[in-house]
Amino acid sequence: MAAASHRDRVFMSQADGKVYSLDAGTNAWKLAANLADRRFMHRLAPVGDRILAVGGSWLSGHLASIEVVSPDAGTADEPENAAPEAGAKRWPGFLGGRDFNVSRAARLPLTWSDDSVAWRITTPGFGQSSPVIWDDTVFLTSLEGATKETLFITAVDLADGAEHWRRTFDAAEAFEWNDYVSKGAPTPAVDGERLYAFFDSGDLRAQTHD
Repeated sequence: MAAASHRDRVFMSQADGKVYSLDAGTNAWKLAANLADRRFMHRLAPVGDRILAVGGSWLSGHLASIEVVSPDAGTADEPENAAPEAGAKRWPGFLGGRDFNVSRAARLPLTWSDDSVAWRITTPGFGQSSPVIWDDTVFLTSLEGATKETLFITAVDLADGAEHWRRTFDAAEAFEWNDYVSKGAPTPAVDGERLYAFFDSGDLRAQTHD
């Protein structure tokens, strides 16, 4: 399954060849578009007023194609809470979640050392997901337990790593923890109002910034 945050909406695509959007009013998934090729292990990449379904696989093998999806995403103008193009303190999804994952930030460090690290924190449990950023807040997801039964969403301050809050949930389904499965791998998506976190157990959580 692939997911992306685009123009304040959450989109999801799975192996049935369809793209769904999450209705904010009813919390129900609605059909947004149909893909020409059914695929899994692919990516959804928001670009402008469209979404690209990139690569993936099907029963016949690897797919190298890219499909352009044009959901009903409103006008071509950027919404007020869309991430700024340059100098932004926003990283709303996996690998940035937009613009083909290319950052326009300047003066990035070319090497890493203890002297260049602003802060470090220890997250609860284990998480292979990437952090996402909206303005001054970094959001993290993780899980713990022998059957990955406890889920965490943590918000920390971008400037110093101080914890703003932490939410703890029970997983809807338990899965045995072993070295052959991911541990908290799905990266969340964030927009101007909510964080959307998807977990290994199939749980999807929408959480306000505070």
